[in-house]
Amino acid sequence: MPSLFVPFYRGASGHADNNKSGTGLGLAITRRVFEVHGGTASAGNAEGGGFVVSLELPLHIPGSIDQSQADTRPTTQEHGNAITAA
Repeated sequence: MPSLFVPFYRGASGHADNNKSGTGLGLAITRRVFEVHGGTASAGNAEGGGFVVSLELPLHIPGSIDQSQADTRPTTQEHGNAITAA
């Protein structure tokens, strides 16, 4: 499952015709956006079959955290390729 978040990775299609569409960027971009905002994105097999993507963001309450102390460094590294913010 971790490969699903690697840019340009396209897994095997669940359809009989095995027609792969898309660029393989959607989940990679999603994970990066969530990490930049302090959250997480993960994927796994659903109980009883199927696929689940979990997206979590922290709740920000104005005045509850000193934003000058927040760590804004890029964190995603997969297969030796860093995804960095511009």
